[in-house]
Amino acid sequence: MSIWYGIREGIAGFRRAKAASAITIFTVTFALLLVGLCGIVAANLSQLVSSLRARVEIEVFLASDLTDQEVQKLEESIRALDGVEAVEFVSKERAALEFRQTFGEDVLAILDQNPFPASFRVRPAARLRTSEGAERIAEAIRRMPGVDEVLYRGDLLRLLDRYARLALGLGLTVGGVLVIGAILLVHNTLRLVMMARAEVIEIMRLVGATRRFIRRPFVVHGVFEGLLGGVLGALCLALLVRLARIEIPNLVEVDPRWYYATALGGALLGWMGSRLAVRRYLR
Repeated sequence: MSIWYGIREGIAGFRRAKAASAITIFTVTFALLLVGLCGIVAANLSQLVSSLRARVEIEVFLASDLTDQEVQKLEESIRALDGVEAVEFVSKERAALEFRQTFGEDVLAILDQNPFPASFRVRPAARLRTSEGAERIAEAIRRMPGVDEVLYRGDLLRLLDRYARLALGLGLTVGGVLVIGAILLVHNTLRLVMMARAEVIEIMRLVGATRRFIRRPFVVHGVFEGLLGGVLGALCLALLVRLARIEIPNLVEVDPRWYYATALGGALLGWMGSRLAVRRYLR
Protein backbone atom coordinates (compact mmCIF):
# COMPACT_ATOMS: atom_id res chain seq x y z
CA MET A 1 0.00 0.00 0.00
CA SER A 2 2.72 2.46 0.99
CA ILE A 3 4.59 1.75 -2.26
CA TRP A 4 1.58 2.62 -4.42
CA TYR A 5 0.96 5.67 -2.26
CA GLY A 6 4.54 6.80 -2.85
CA ILE A 7 4.23 6.34 -6.62
CA ARG A 8 0.84 8.07 -6.77
CA GLU A 9 2.00 11.02 -4.69
CA GLY A 10 5.27 11.22 -6.58
CA ILE A 11 3.44 11.58 -9.88
CA ALA A 12 0.99 14.02 -8.32
CA GLY A 13 3.98 16.20 -7.45
CA PHE A 14 4.22 17.18 -11.12
CA ARG A 15 0.88 18.97 -10.82
CA ARG A 16 2.04 20.83 -7.73
CA ALA A 17 5.19 22.17 -9.37
CA LYS A 18 4.47 22.15 -13.09
CA ALA A 19 6.83 24.93 -14.12
CA ALA A 20 9.73 23.77 -11.95
CA SER A 21 9.28 20.15 -13.07
CA ALA A 22 9.15 21.15 -16.74
CA ILE A 23 12.33 23.22 -16.40
CA THR A 24 14.07 20.35 -14.60
CA ILE A 25 13.05 17.79 -17.22
CA PHE A 26 14.20 20.09 -20.01
CA THR A 27 17.53 20.70 -18.27
CA VAL A 28 18.12 16.99 -17.67
CA THR A 29 17.28 16.35 -21.33
CA PHE A 30 19.68 19.04 -22.49
CA ALA A 31 22.44 17.92 -20.10
CA LEU A 32 22.23 14.25 -21.09
CA LEU A 33 21.99 15.17 -24.77
CA LEU A 34 25.22 17.15 -24.50
CA VAL A 35 26.89 14.38 -22.49
CA GLY A 36 25.83 11.87 -25.15
CA LEU A 37 27.12 14.10 -27.94
CA CYS A 38 30.41 14.53 -26.08
CA GLY A 39 30.67 10.75 -25.84
CA ILE A 40 30.01 10.28 -29.57
CA VAL A 41 32.48 13.03 -30.50
CA ALA A 42 35.05 11.45 -28.18
CA ALA A 43 34.51 8.04 -29.81
CA ASN A 44 34.99 9.52 -33.28
CA LEU A 45 38.09 11.44 -32.18
CA SER A 46 39.46 8.26 -30.63
CA GLN A 47 38.91 6.41 -33.91
CA LEU A 48 40.61 9.21 -35.86
CA VAL A 49 43.57 9.33 -33.47
CA SER A 50 43.93 5.53 -33.60
CA SER A 51 43.86 5.66 -37.40
CA LEU A 52 46.60 8.31 -37.47
CA ARG A 53 48.69 6.44 -34.90
CA ALA A 54 48.44 3.26 -36.97
CA ARG A 55 50.17 5.04 -39.87
CA VAL A 56 53.19 6.01 -37.80
CA GLU A 57 56.23 3.87 -38.57
CA ILE A 58 59.79 3.94 -37.36
CA GLU A 59 62.24 4.10 -40.27
CA VAL A 60 65.52 2.31 -39.54
CA PHE A 61 68.27 3.08 -42.08
CA LEU A 62 71.06 0.52 -42.30
CA ALA A 63 74.78 0.92 -42.72
CA SER A 64 75.82 0.36 -46.34
CA ASP A 65 78.44 -2.30 -45.54
CA LEU A 66 76.13 -4.85 -43.89
CA THR A 67 76.06 -8.38 -45.28
CA ASP A 68 72.81 -10.25 -45.90
CA GLN A 69 73.42 -12.34 -42.77
CA GLU A 70 73.94 -9.22 -40.65
CA VAL A 71 70.77 -7.66 -42.06
CA GLN A 72 68.81 -10.80 -41.21
CA LYS A 73 70.27 -10.91 -37.69
CA LEU A 74 69.41 -7.24 -37.17
CA GLU A 75 65.85 -7.85 -38.33
CA GLU A 76 65.50 -10.70 -35.83
CA SER A 77 66.80 -8.45 -33.05
CA ILE A 78 64.26 -5.74 -33.91
CA ARG A 79 61.40 -8.23 -34.07
CA ALA A 80 62.37 -9.51 -30.63
CA LEU A 81 61.91 -6.08 -29.03
CA ASP A 82 58.93 -5.71 -26.72
CA GLY A 83 56.23 -3.62 -28.37
CA VAL A 84 57.20 -4.26 -32.00
CA GLU A 85 54.22 -5.44 -34.03
CA ALA A 86 55.73 -5.77 -37.52
CA VAL A 87 59.03 -5.26 -39.35
CA GLU A 88 59.29 -4.76 -43.11
CA PHE A 89 62.58 -4.77 -45.03
CA VAL A 90 62.98 -2.15 -47.78
CA SER A 91 65.88 -2.81 -50.14
CA LYS A 92 67.84 -0.06 -51.88
CA GLU A 93 66.16 -0.93 -55.17
CA ARG A 94 62.67 -0.77 -53.68
CA ALA A 95 63.46 2.57 -52.02
CA ALA A 96 64.50 4.01 -55.40
CA LEU A 97 61.34 2.63 -57.04
CA GLU A 98 59.09 4.14 -54.34
CA PHE A 99 60.84 7.51 -54.76
CA ARG A 100 60.19 7.43 -58.51
CA GLN A 101 56.54 6.48 -58.01
CA THR A 102 56.04 9.26 -55.46
CA PHE A 103 57.97 12.12 -57.06
CA GLY A 104 58.13 11.05 -60.72
CA GLU A 105 61.93 11.35 -60.85
CA ASP A 106 64.27 8.49 -61.71
CA VAL A 107 67.31 9.12 -59.52
CA LEU A 108 69.21 6.20 -61.07
CA ALA A 109 69.05 7.89 -64.48
CA ILE A 110 70.80 10.95 -63.06
CA LEU A 111 73.31 9.44 -60.63
CA ASP A 112 75.81 6.71 -61.27
CA GLN A 113 74.75 4.74 -58.20
CA ASN A 114 71.72 4.20 -56.00
CA PRO A 115 71.88 6.78 -53.18
CA PHE A 116 69.11 5.21 -51.11
CA PRO A 117 70.09 3.03 -48.14
CA ALA A 118 68.33 -0.18 -47.25
CA SER A 119 66.00 0.17 -44.28
CA PHE A 120 63.46 -1.45 -42.01
CA ARG A 121 59.98 -0.07 -41.42
CA VAL A 122 59.01 -0.87 -37.87
CA ARG A 123 55.39 -0.65 -36.73
CA PRO A 124 54.90 -0.35 -32.96
CA ALA A 125 52.16 -2.28 -31.19
CA ALA A 126 48.95 -0.32 -30.51
CA ARG A 127 49.82 0.22 -26.85
CA LEU A 128 53.11 1.92 -27.80
CA ARG A 129 51.85 4.20 -30.56
CA THR A 130 52.59 7.24 -28.42
CA SER A 131 55.54 9.61 -28.42
CA GLU A 132 57.02 7.90 -25.34
CA GLY A 133 56.41 4.38 -26.64
CA ALA A 134 57.85 5.07 -30.10
CA GLU A 135 60.89 6.79 -28.61
CA ARG A 136 61.53 3.80 -26.36
CA ILE A 137 61.59 1.45 -29.35
CA ALA A 138 63.64 3.89 -31.45
CA GLU A 139 66.23 4.29 -28.69
CA ALA A 140 66.60 0.52 -28.34
CA ILE A 141 67.12 0.18 -32.12
CA ARG A 142 69.69 3.01 -32.22
CA ARG A 143 71.94 1.02 -29.89
CA MET A 144 72.01 -1.98 -32.24
CA PRO A 145 75.13 -2.47 -34.39
CA GLY A 146 74.63 -1.83 -38.10
CA VAL A 147 71.99 0.90 -37.61
CA ASP A 148 72.92 4.16 -39.30
CA GLU A 149 69.91 6.33 -38.42
CA VAL A 150 66.44 6.00 -36.89
CA LEU A 151 63.63 8.37 -37.86
CA TYR A 152 59.95 8.60 -37.00
CA ARG A 153 57.20 11.22 -36.79
CA GLY A 154 57.69 12.09 -33.16
CA ASP A 155 56.17 15.53 -33.71
CA LEU A 156 52.93 13.98 -34.99
CA LEU A 157 52.73 11.57 -32.06
CA ARG A 158 53.34 14.36 -29.55
CA LEU A 159 50.62 16.42 -31.22
CA LEU A 160 48.20 13.49 -31.08
CA ASP A 161 49.05 12.86 -27.42
CA ARG A 162 48.47 16.52 -26.56
CA TYR A 163 45.11 16.81 -28.30
CA ALA A 164 43.91 13.44 -27.02
CA ARG A 165 44.58 14.55 -23.42
CA LEU A 166 42.96 17.93 -24.10
CA ALA A 167 39.83 16.35 -25.59
CA LEU A 168 39.55 13.89 -22.68
CA GLY A 169 39.97 16.62 -20.07
CA LEU A 170 37.50 18.93 -21.79
CA GLY A 171 34.92 16.17 -22.20
CA LEU A 172 35.16 15.11 -18.55
CA THR A 173 34.93 18.72 -17.37
CA VAL A 174 31.90 19.59 -19.52
CA GLY A 175 30.18 16.31 -18.72
CA GLY A 176 30.84 16.70 -15.00
CA VAL A 177 29.48 20.25 -14.91
CA LEU A 178 26.33 19.24 -16.79
CA VAL A 179 25.70 16.23 -14.56
CA ILE A 180 26.17 18.26 -11.37
CA GLY A 181 23.89 20.98 -12.74
CA ALA A 182 21.16 18.44 -13.50
CA ILE A 183 21.41 16.94 -10.01
CA LEU A 184 21.16 20.37 -8.39
CA LEU A 185 18.11 21.26 -10.47
CA VAL A 186 16.31 18.08 -9.42
CA HIS A 187 17.35 18.87 -5.86
CA ASN A 188 15.91 22.40 -6.02
CA THR A 189 12.67 21.25 -7.64
CA LEU A 190 12.13 18.69 -4.91
CA ARG A 191 12.81 21.29 -2.22
CA LEU A 192 10.10 23.50 -3.73
CA VAL A 193 7.65 20.59 -3.74
CA MET A 194 8.52 19.70 -0.15
CA MET A 195 8.22 23.31 1.02
CA ALA A 196 4.77 23.49 -0.60
CA ARG A 197 3.76 20.39 1.36
CA ALA A 198 5.48 21.34 4.61
CA GLU A 199 2.24 21.18 6.61
CA VAL A 200 1.37 17.73 5.24
CA ILE A 201 4.87 16.47 6.04
CA GLU A 202 4.61 17.82 9.60
CA ILE A 203 1.21 16.15 10.12
CA MET A 204 2.62 12.86 8.83
CA ARG A 205 5.46 13.15 11.32
CA LEU A 206 3.04 13.81 14.18
CA VAL A 207 0.95 10.73 13.39
CA GLY A 208 4.07 8.56 13.41
CA ALA A 209 4.93 8.16 9.71
CA THR A 210 8.45 6.86 9.15
CA ARG A 211 11.09 8.87 7.32
CA ARG A 212 11.06 6.29 4.53
CA PHE A 213 7.30 6.66 4.09
CA ILE A 214 7.58 10.45 3.97
CA ARG A 215 10.45 10.63 1.54
CA ARG A 216 9.29 7.93 -0.89
CA PRO A 217 6.91 10.18 -2.93
CA PHE A 218 9.61 12.82 -3.34
CA VAL A 219 12.23 10.29 -4.41
CA VAL A 220 9.74 8.83 -6.91
CA HIS A 221 9.08 12.35 -8.18
CA GLY A 222 12.80 12.98 -8.70
CA VAL A 223 13.36 9.62 -10.41
CA PHE A 224 10.46 10.25 -12.80
CA GLU A 225 11.79 13.71 -13.60
CA GLY A 226 15.21 12.29 -14.37
CA LEU A 227 13.79 9.34 -16.31
CA LEU A 228 11.62 11.57 -18.50
CA GLY A 229 14.59 13.84 -19.14
CA GLY A 230 16.75 10.80 -19.92
CA VAL A 231 14.22 9.31 -22.36
CA LEU A 232 13.81 12.64 -24.15
CA GLY A 233 17.60 13.06 -24.22
CA ALA A 234 18.04 9.58 -25.72
CA LEU A 235 15.40 10.27 -28.39
CA CYS A 236 16.99 13.61 -29.30
CA LEU A 237 20.42 11.98 -29.40
CA ALA A 238 19.20 9.20 -31.71
CA LEU A 239 17.61 11.78 -34.02
CA LEU A 240 20.78 13.90 -34.17
CA VAL A 241 22.93 10.83 -34.86
CA ARG A 242 20.64 9.80 -37.71
CA LEU A 243 20.79 13.28 -39.23
CA ALA A 244 24.56 13.48 -38.74
CA ARG A 245 25.07 10.13 -40.47
CA ILE A 246 23.56 11.60 -43.64
CA GLU A 247 26.33 14.22 -43.75
CA ILE A 248 29.08 12.06 -42.19
CA PRO A 249 28.74 8.47 -43.46
CA ASN A 250 31.90 7.38 -41.59
CA LEU A 251 30.46 8.37 -38.22
CA VAL A 252 31.21 5.79 -35.54
CA GLU A 253 28.34 3.35 -35.10
CA VAL A 254 26.52 4.12 -31.85
CA ASP A 255 25.76 1.09 -29.70
CA PRO A 256 21.98 1.01 -28.98
CA ARG A 257 22.86 0.39 -25.34
CA TRP A 258 24.18 3.97 -25.27
CA TYR A 259 20.59 5.24 -25.60
CA TYR A 260 19.35 2.97 -22.82
CA ALA A 261 22.23 4.15 -20.66
CA THR A 262 21.23 7.76 -21.36
CA ALA A 263 17.67 7.11 -20.19
CA LEU A 264 18.78 5.20 -17.10
CA GLY A 265 21.39 7.87 -16.45
CA GLY A 266 18.57 10.40 -16.22
CA ALA A 267 16.78 8.25 -13.66
CA LEU A 268 20.01 7.96 -11.68
CA LEU A 269 20.50 11.74 -11.71
CA GLY A 270 16.93 12.18 -10.52
CA TRP A 271 17.44 9.67 -7.73
CA MET A 272 20.64 11.36 -6.58
CA GLY A 273 19.09 14.84 -6.64
CA SER A 274 15.95 13.74 -4.81
CA ARG A 275 17.87 11.81 -2.15
CA LEU A 276 20.01 14.87 -1.53
CA ALA A 277 16.98 17.15 -1.23
CA VAL A 278 15.01 14.81 1.04
CA ARG A 279 17.98 14.14 3.31
CA ARG A 280 18.66 17.84 3.79
CA TYR A 281 14.99 18.73 4.31
CA LEU A 282 14.07 15.95 6.73
CA ARG A 283 17.17 15.94 8.90
